[in-house]
Amino acid sequence: MNRSNRTCIWRHPLTRLWAAIPVIAATCVFSPPLDAQVPRTPATFDAVSIHPNTSGLRVSQEPNSPGRLIFENTTLSRLIQLAYDVQGRNMIGPDSLSSDRYDMTATVDAPLTRTQMLPMLQGVLAERFALRLHTEMRTLPVYALRVAKGGSKLQPAGANAKCDPPGAHGLAEITGEFDMTRLAHTLGGAVDLPVIDATGLSGTYSVCLGFAPSKPGADTSMLDTDMFAAVREQLGLYLAPEKAPVKMLVVDHIERATPN
Repeated sequence: MNRSNRTCIWRHPLTRLWAAIPVIAATCVFSPPLDAQVPRTPATFDAVSIHPNTSGLRVSQEPNSPGRLIFENTTLSRLIQLAYDVQGRNMIGPDSLSSDRYDMTATVDAPLTRTQMLPMLQGVLAERFALRLHTEMRTLPVYALRVAKGGSKLQPAGANAKCDPPGAHGLAEITGEFDMTRLAHTLGGAVDLPVIDATGLSGTYSVCLGFAPSKPGADTSMLDTDMFAAVREQLGLYLAPEKAPVKMLVVDHIERATPN
């Protein structure tokens, strides 16, 4: 794995299928500087094909390539999460968000990355599914990410520190360059509650975290460290259970798309 790229990686060894892993379980790029030759992201796709998937299967796949997003047997919940960069627990909407499934291919005449194209799904959802939504704040149980006694062990981004977390040996890992808001969001995909940043740390840091995923059937014999212990021991941070205002995405209206 090339750890020199500005990527966050949450890898789970049990499956490569989207339906069986959290939203963050993917190789993803968080706002890297764009090369001068890369065109600006257009507002809309050049072509979008959508068809209901009635296979009855619960597994979905996303075999994407530059300039093309492909979703096989995906849910509206998944599409909204990707389009608005929100986790499923922070969404409120009808049951159809998880029950209705679709095959969708969206293309643009530019070599854009997946990360650049995902926000463009907002327009597709509004036009083809008549999606209307709003955000509101609700006080909910969360984990607050705080600096542990003894101080943070994080290294500034670009320090070229060696990164070989235990997760590289077959379990789970989070690596890359993060500010604390993005790190909290990423950690939230691996635990049972949203995570908010309460570290007081500014700037961007190199993160190298390996832990045993709390997944049924996971082989944790190679690593006796869960997420909470790993964050404290490897990063010098900790997750404290609290209650705090959380931004929720509320779906007010959505329709079934007309196939094309």
